[in-house]
Amino acid sequence: MQRILLIISFMFLTVWPGIAQHQRVIRIFKQTDTCIALQIMHQTLPFSVSEAGFLYLMDDFKCIEAEMITLNPYQNKIYLPNGAHSNISVVDFEADEPLLLKPYDGESGESFTWLSFPRLRTSNPTVNEVLGGDNIEPNTYQRDDSKLKNKPLGSNGVIENIYNGTEWPSLEQDLTHINATLGYKLTLKYGSDPNQNIKLFLHGSVIDPATTIPQLYKDKENWVGYWLYQTQNIFDALGSTADHLTSIKHQDWTCLYTEWPPFGPGSTPPGTGPKWYCDSKNRNIRYGDMVILSGDENIYNFQWNINGMPPEVREESAPEHYSYEEQPDYTPVMVLLDSSDNPQEIGVFENDSCIGANTVATGDSAVVIRSYMTGNSTDSLTFEMYYGSKSIQRKQVPDYYVRTDGQYFFEKRKISAGEKAAFFVVSFRKPENLKPEETGIEALQIWPNPAANNLNIGFTLSKPGFVTIEIINMEGKTVARPVNSHMQPGKHTLSLTLQDAGQKLIKGLYLIKVTCNGKPALKKVVVE
Repeated sequence: MQRILLIISFMFLTVWPGIAQHQRVIRIFKQTDTCIALQIMHQTLPFSVSEAGFLYLMDDFKCIEAEMITLNPYQNKIYLPNGAHSNISVVDFEADEPLLLKPYDGESGESFTWLSFPRLRTSNPTVNEVLGGDNIEPNTYQRDDSKLKNKPLGSNGVIENIYNGTEWPSLEQDLTHINATLGYKLTLKYGSDPNQNIKLFLHGSVIDPATTIPQLYKDKENWVGYWLYQTQNIFDALGSTADHLTSIKHQDWTCLYTEWPPFGPGSTPPGTGPKWYCDSKNRNIRYGDMVILSGDENIYNFQWNINGMPPEVREESAPEHYSYEEQPDYTPVMVLLDSSDNPQEIGVFENDSCIGANTVATGDSAVVIRSYMTGNSTDSLTFEMYYGSKSIQRKQVPDYYVRTDGQYFFEKRKISAGEKAAFFVVSFRKPENLKPEETGIEALQIWPNPAANNLNIGFTLSKPGFVTIEIINMEGKTVARPVNSHMQPGKHTLSLTLQDAGQKLIKGLYLIKVTCNGKPALKKVVVE
């Protein structure tokens, strides 16, 4: 009976003469996610109106189990504010899917959002088809300042489309078309406060969740869209792909991977070695988000993982003593902490202006900060630590040691505000893995990589010393130590079979650690 009632009601609603095109359809869900109901915005129908402008079914409208209706769940899906989708195929009119953009920022007069377009009318629509007309609400943004940017996969350069006051043009060699699997940065410039939520209405079918990206490129920024409707912790969504990445950038949070304890073995508690470090925000990714993925090896046939786990929900902390203005772009900075130093917050400064900060929790061995650098190459970054005690409240750190992404050694220098890197690792005290001329180890090379049966390790010693070579797994355990002896200066090459106690090493990621006179150098190797 309930099924008949729903079908009759649905047929009545879809043929009602007063229903115009582009009406908004929403689905009501219970905790079990099995209750389906339709809400259609029309004043003549027996619905009540919410403050948000949506119309809700009367309480006496009964629900039925979703399994009673056989429908394709990824055709004509409709996005809901609570993160779910409707699997009702809408007849006679096309539903709009509102994607909420970042709010208007009064300081800059902008709304800037890292986003993707998981629902498109065609496979290759123009930018104007997706953003033009009344697809953005309110659509009173300004010409010449409103932009959409994209970095094509495998490229170092960014392409963009600039709104001309009437439309988003399709100019040759610029950003002309939208790809549902890729990520974009949208900046909307308003002349005055729009005084309402800014929405982008999507149309068409939701992309199949099994869709793959053929290749993510090593040593590149890969701007990737998220097309699954399930909100997830980023590491649940990435699955095993995270093992091959070095940084993950989201507009609201960031995570970096470090390959060694901050100050060498024994200086930090067990478990604080090679692992991911993130800022203090919840690391969740939502439908329509964009992330920038970077790694040191190519990743083929990338696919989002549906883990089924709930999103991360934990108490977030924000700095109270440092304020800064967020921008469309940032550079992550990881600050390695001395176990004997316990600041409450750390701020990054450029020309005496704070450009990023984060809190420090008890036991943290590293803090990740999103730094909004201006790009002015004449300025350099400095740091400050806030303690809150009466004796020491703030301590400036003008000098520090720096390692950039792709380097395996620190050097004592300052970061330029115009310097380009995927991320920086900073130490406030002298680290053990300094640049080669201070360690005596130069030109450390590992080949082949990935390795299957044999592994070659090559390096140069600038001075004599006691050398140890270790193979370390991702749990921090030394599984082999093929060299532990004194060596003379010069070039050295060692050929190994991948054996651990007489058994071949299992597949996975390992660190090769070469130490001379207590100073380590490291490289990663993949065993296949």
